[in-house]
Amino acid sequence: MHKDKQAFHRLSMRTKIHDGFTLLELLLVVLIIGITLSFVIPAFHANSDMQAYEREIKRLAQAIALAADDATLNARHIGVEIKPDHYLFLVRSDDEWTPLHDRVFKRVQLPNSMRLEMVNSPRTQAQDQPGLSESEETAHSPNIILSRSGEMTPFNVRLVGKDKSAYFELSGFFSGHLKITELDSKRQ
Repeated sequence: MHKDKQAFHRLSMRTKIHDGFTLLELLLVVLIIGITLSFVIPAFHANSDMQAYEREIKRLAQAIALAADDATLNARHIGVEIKPDHYLFLVRSDDEWTPLHDRVFKRVQLPNSMRLEMVNSPRTQAQDQPGLSESEETAHSPNIILSRSGEMTPFNVRLVGKDKSAYFELSGFFSGHLKITELDSKRQ
């Protein structure tokens, strides 16, 4: 009987030793979780970047649609000046384009990580010509004209990142219709 007690005691000691996890097992689990998170977190970050680009291009499209409605309702021509780091709404008065002073149609500054590019725009190509006078450089000139009859100048504007990868393109058609296209950034 004494031997049975010793055997029982040895058996109970073994189970006490194996009641918890060893330090090595815990470190292994922490390592696996860390490796998994290193793949998951950048995917969430990239997704949030794409959502920011999508929000910005939708904001531009909604602002242009609203300005087109305003042009029709108020029987005036409105222009949109697209610059790499901002866009600005203009109104035609006294044979010149002046900024629209309205809380809705204010100048919109893009985040530092985003840029706008006009695609196949004759005005953009003309601006690249050297030798413009100082008054020509500072005068406002719209890339897009929204007429009071509901039409607009056809255009394509791309929202690109600092690395010059294009993410979204906003297309405007003569009929006033707007279309947003998500681009494969690897193409650009």
